[in-house]
Amino acid sequence: MRHSRPQGGSDNLQRYRHQIEEISRSAGSRAWTPGLAAAFYLLLLVLAITIIASLFVTIGNVGITVLLLALEVGAALVPVFIYYSRGGKDVSDRCMELDRTKPGLYEAYLEWKDEQREKMPDSYIN
Repeated sequence: MRHSRPQGGSDNLQRYRHQIEEISRSAGSRAWTPGLAAAFYLLLLVLAITIIASLFVTIGNVGITVLLLALEVGAALVPVFIYYSRGGKDVSDRCMELDRTKPGLYEAYLEWKDEQREKMPDSYIN
């Protein structure tokens, strides 16, 4: 069970919430690079071609077809995982860096992260 805290978070969280959310948005923008986007869309294209081709051509074994599709879906999710990992690490690093000039920012970030986890328990937030 998580510790209870006042509604809306601590004073630090209230003070720095907007800045943390802005850091999170900008980290997401920086994490989704053209190369990562190209890899993602290329893998989706391969998946779409495989699905369309499997409608017209039977590989022979349904198990192989299902395994191939599962592998392609998994491969398409790798860039998404990389995106969320980069974004989460970037937010954490940036908040830790800014904590030197804005004391309490990193603690507020940790509270914000816990708050986000409570809202979305199966989320990407590290």
